[in-house]
Amino acid sequence: MKGFICFTLILLTITGCGGGKSEPSSETVEIDDLTVTNNAPRILTEPSIQILEGERTVASLQAEDKESDPLKFTLESGPDKEHFTLDNQGHLVFKDLPDYEAPMDVNGDNLYEVKVAVSDGNLSDNLDLKIQVANALEGRVVDGPLAEAMVFIDCNGDGVKNEDELSTTTDEAGYYMVAIPKNCDSLTVMSKGGRDTTTGKDTTMVLMARLPDNYDMSKNVVVTPISTVLAHSNQEDQKTVLTSIGINSIESSVQLLSLDPWQEITTSKVDSKATNSITGADMVEIQKINAQLATIIETVDTLNGDDQNTNVALAIADLISQEGKRIYLNNTITLDNILDSATNNDIPNVVLEAVATINTYLAVQADPTSDTVIEIISNSQDELQESVNKLIQKQLTEDEFQQNASSDLTTIINAPIAITSKVEVPEENQVTITLNGNNSDGTVAKVLRIDEIP
Repeated sequence: MKGFICFTLILLTITGCGGGKSEPSSETVEIDDLTVTNNAPRILTEPSIQILEGERTVASLQAEDKESDPLKFTLESGPDKEHFTLDNQGHLVFKDLPDYEAPMDVNGDNLYEVKVAVSDGNLSDNLDLKIQVANALEGRVVDGPLAEAMVFIDCNGDGVKNEDELSTTTDEAGYYMVAIPKNCDSLTVMSKGGRDTTTGKDTTMVLMARLPDNYDMSKNVVVTPISTVLAHSNQEDQKTVLTSIGINSIESSVQLLSLDPWQEITTSKVDSKATNSITGADMVEIQKINAQLATIIETVDTLNGDDQNTNVALAIADLISQEGKRIYLNNTITLDNILDSATNNDIPNVVLEAVATINTYLAVQADPTSDTVIEIISNSQDELQESVNKLIQKQLTEDEFQQNASSDLTTIINAPIAITSKVEVPEENQVTITLNGNNSDGTVAKVLRIDEIP
């Protein structure tokens, strides 16, 4: 009969075979002399997925359909289905942040099992997913917080990221999270480069933190200039190293590495206990020394013309072992010894004096996160390093360098700036620093003792 259509529907289904995936089926429709075949969609995502603890997004599931039909994903079943959501587009997400130390899966082994499906409206494909939550090493890179720093776990101690060593990049607050590798002889967290979020300046600093064998991996690892110095010291010498640079409240790197001085200062402002027996005032001193060390590291970086500057930390550690007493990072003699060991270039006295002056002002500021300190640090990261580079390239005379350094700090602090420094050590553990300089209007300033500096 004209206008009457007769068709036969044939549905073929083939069951899945292995791998947690089902073989897609197809359907064939015969309309008069025309045969139309609809193939089932196929899930392309691998059945095994690994993510780090603390990450909510698991995967964006992928699928294909030969007829390009619209596809819809669904969460079908599985012992751990309740912990996930899956939207139509295939975005599989944890409902709550997974924590390696507190697994939520049925078996309690951080291996989550769910079945997902994709459909074109008629036919479907499904997949048994196994999602492994891996233990992560978490922490922060702090001079000021360093964003966009490349962080990796150095397993062989060569200071270079090898292909099999895991890496990540710090976020805008300087935090990082990286998977803890298996079969790693020694764990050293390396940080290279980045941007100081307080000054907006890029840095080439190489910082590191070597984890002792008994370190609690559930704690944060805060990578700082101080941790870099400790990484070049023997475990049994670390208390001596810390005391020698003016940190008396920390016993070893085990205690230091989990402390975030920047966080403690900016949240408690010195008034409250920071952690255990370490007070906010202790955190202030720790951060001041971090800032002083960073000034030295960046100056050596400029003098050397490369970014492999962990030899600064080695020079400081060696100096402490030789001296066996308190050293001051604003002492020109100490700075000369450190810089001489860490660079092959001759160190002009005016550079030593400029670094000593900056570190003196950093030492006496009440709040190492204040706007004034951030301006001083910005100056040391930018103007000072530019002047040092021009000096060694003979584009500046020593007199011009000295005047630039004095003028820059005068503008920031609005106070007399020393253009020469005299350091006297009358007896052990006592230091008297006399500063002579000019006011911003060019008149001679009075002689200042260190405790009189604004």
